[in-house]
Amino acid sequence: MSSVESKTVRLSEPQLQLWRFSGIGNDFLVHYRHESDAALDSEAARALLHRHYGWGADGLIEFSYGHLGWEMTLWNTDGSRAEMSGNGLRCLGHAMSRFSKEVNSERPEILTVSTEAGYRSFRVLDGDPSTDVTLRSETSMSSGVILESAEVAGVAGTHVSMGNPHFVVVVPSEQRLDFERLELDHLGALISSEIEGGSNVEWITPVDDHTLIMKVWERGVGPTLSCGTGSCASFLVARAMGLVQGEVTVVNPGGKLTVRDDGETLWLGGLTDYLGEIRVTLSQVATMKERL
Repeated sequence: MSSVESKTVRLSEPQLQLWRFSGIGNDFLVHYRHESDAALDSEAARALLHRHYGWGADGLIEFSYGHLGWEMTLWNTDGSRAEMSGNGLRCLGHAMSRFSKEVNSERPEILTVSTEAGYRSFRVLDGDPSTDVTLRSETSMSSGVILESAEVAGVAGTHVSMGNPHFVVVVPSEQRLDFERLELDHLGALISSEIEGGSNVEWITPVDDHTLIMKVWERGVGPTLSCGTGSCASFLVARAMGLVQGEVTVVNPGGKLTVRDDGETLWLGGLTDYLGEIRVTLSQVATMKERL
C-alpha cells in the first residue's frame, strides 16, 4: 500500500469525492463540484491522474450546474485541457445517472451537457443506472469535419475535427501485420508534435463493410485502450474512402465501440463500468503535487 493510500484522514479536513469509471479501458475520475466548492486546476488534475503518485486515470472530469446548464471540464494526464471526450461523456452520463440524488439531478431520458466543443447528449441504451455497474449507452458527437489529407512526419493521413483534433492513418487490410506491429509511443508523439496545437492520432485497418480495427495515441495522454472521438473520426475517414457503410463497429484495444450517423449527428455507443469511489483530502493532493 502506498503512503498516500495509508495516510490517516482527518475527519475535519475537506475531502474531494471522486468516482471512477471506465469506457472499455479508457478510464476517468469524475468529480461533482458543488456551488460553494473551488474549481480544480491543472496541477491538481495532473497529480490525481498520475498512475503512481496519484489515483491514476486517462482523464479527470469536473462537472457542475451553471448558467449554461450542466457543464464539464476535462483534463488530460499531463494537466492540459481537452475540448471533450466521447468515452468521457459516456462515463459522465453514467455518473450523473447513477448518482442523480447526490448531484441534485433528475434522470431524464436524454441528458445534455455543455463541453468546450459544444453541447453533447447522453442516453442509456441498456441497464439500470441506479443498480447496474455496467451500462450500455451512447452519446451524440456532432457530425465531424474532414479537413484535409496531409503527410506529417513522413506519414500520410487525414486531419479530422470532432470538436477536438485528429489525424487518421489508414493501413490497408493486406498490411495487417504491419498494423499489429505498430509501436505508438514514439510515432504518435512525433506526429502530434508536428501538428500545431497537437493532435490525437489514430491508425485504422478495415475488416469488412461494418468493422474497423483502431489503435490510438491521445494528445496529452499517450497510447490508450480506446478513444471515442477517435473512433468517430476514423469512421468518417473510412466511410469517405468507401471502406465502410451503415453502422460501424470500431474495435479498440480495450473493446468495441459503435458509430452511427442519424443524418444530423454521429452517435457513439458502447459499455461503461463504474469502478468505485475515491475520497481524498486536500493535503493528500498537495503531497501528490510535491512528488511530481
